[in-house]
Amino acid sequence: MTLIRPGVLLLAALMAAPALWRAAVDGQLDLNSALTRFLIAVPVAILMVAGLQWLTADYRRTVASDLLPDQDAAVQAGAKDGAARGTDSGAEPIRRSTEVAEEPAAAV
Repeated sequence: MTLIRPGVLLLAALMAAPALWRAAVDGQLDLNSALTRFLIAVPVAILMVAGLQWLTADYRRTVASDLLPDQDAAVQAGAKDGAARGTDSGAEPIRRSTEVAEEPAAAV
């Protein structure tokens, strides 16, 4: 797993943006201090993104297990058979429906 990704660097740049602005545009802060603040913001951003991934990992597992158990086994068995024969079974997993059917409107 790569820790430093473009999103992490963007988040760190956003956190250090006031210091970088004061160093580059206003001249109120020297460049070394602004870059030091950016380098401090990088590990903080890594921890923030890792925390967000940890919080959303349960949702990812829930979505992955949303397949019906009997359909999941059938799809996996078909995929194994297709891989052994060198063909694709083309079977799509059937997901549980979470939609609520609308009742027809009463005639007035």
